[in-house]
Amino acid sequence: MRFMTRVADGRRLPGGVVLGVAGVALLGSTGLLGMAAHPAAAASPAKTPTWVTTTGKVAHLTLISGWNNANAGFSFNGAAHGKMVVTVPLGDKVVVTYKNAVSVPHDVDIIPYQTPLPGRGVAPAFRGATTYKPGAPMPGMGVPQMATFVAAKAGRYMIICGVPGHAAGGMWDTFVVSPTAKVASVTFK
Repeated sequence: MRFMTRVADGRRLPGGVVLGVAGVALLGSTGLLGMAAHPAAAASPAKTPTWVTTTGKVAHLTLISGWNNANAGFSFNGAAHGKMVVTVPLGDKVVVTYKNAVSVPHDVDIIPYQTPLPGRGVAPAFRGATTYKPGAPMPGMGVPQMATFVAAKAGRYMIICGVPGHAAGGMWDTFVVSPTAKVASVTFK
């Protein structure tokens, strides 16, 4: 049976289990070890989504909170505490598609880089760089939220969850607008 192991920093490492005949005999063909007798019963590992693509002067960024269990789900794409760096070319239109994979309400704001980490109340760095809609209820788990803006000023910014206390709890990453980048990219520290 093949499986993927997730480590604390969000990486997934391949692994495997070799099951002996004695184990199958002890638990039977329907027990945990019996899964070796039924290869179709083994689950396929989840495929890592493509987090960013560039089409012309448009960068498409996918953000998923709770994609894995990094930082107890208070993360974007399996990264927290600034471990993910999204870089987009200066002047690109950025289309963010955000999904919350956990039952705790979250959103996405792209704000000026600052410490201490803020909560709600910080204006987005670019007009439209938020999924938060004042007065509207937070969409439910799995419901896509969108943000569209132009990365009009080079510099370092933050992707945060604007729900009070979430950014301070580590739900933030880095967003860079680069005058030299040709395409959008994502790296993990």
